[in-house]
Amino acid sequence: MRDIIDSILIGGLASFLPFWIWDSSCDQIMGALGLIGVVYIARKWKEWES
Repeated sequence: MRDIIDSILIGGLASFLPFWIWDSSCDQIMGALGLIGVVYIARKWKEWES
């Protein structure tokens, strides 16, 4: 559960990073969701390998 919460927080905050240029709110939402997935998979990768 902690991994999911961390992933959502990181993904949600990532849409405010100044070096990422988002054209619309749809881009912000999709980018945040994509980053949530990447962070979640990266955090779970160690469990899946063992």
